[in-house]
Amino acid sequence: NQALGIYHADQTGRSDYALENQGGSVVSIRCTETFGVGTSAYYLFGIEVLRLSQSPRTAIQAGSVPGQCWAFKGPEGFLVISLAYDIHPTGFTMEHMPRSLSSRDSIDSAPRNFTVWGLLTENDDLPVFLGEYEFLDSDEHLQYYPMNEELHPDAN
Repeated sequence: NQALGIYHADQTGRSDYALENQGGSVVSIRCTETFGVGTSAYYLFGIEVLRLSQSPRTAIQAGSVPGQCWAFKGPEGFLVISLAYDIHPTGFTMEHMPRSLSSRDSIDSAPRNFTVWGLLTENDDLPVFLGEYEFLDSDEHLQYYPMNEELHPDAN
């Protein structure tokens, strides 16, 4: 029952050290611009009273339904995350809405190729390259990438 509870909580069976409600936080997005700022507006008697947008924090919050993502302008973006704990990573999981939930039967807005770096501080002069990965266009909304042991054989 405990193993099933862990799996059901994040659907991976692994701890999510980047998840905001577990202690992860967004440190920086560097020069990345959020796409569509203020796309949801709420009105009362014809007067705009609230304008919402998805912030970079959305990327480290639970969920993968349409519109519940952090979209950024252009083909490249940066997200610097502080993990809940210091860890020796063995792999990474990327989550995006499944194609089956897309009204266009497409997930072309999902990040495709991404690079992971280990940093001690936001402006670390000696970042550690942890690998390049590709999010595949499939109906698998959670994709796990084991860390390349050739890069860091002592990580396990």
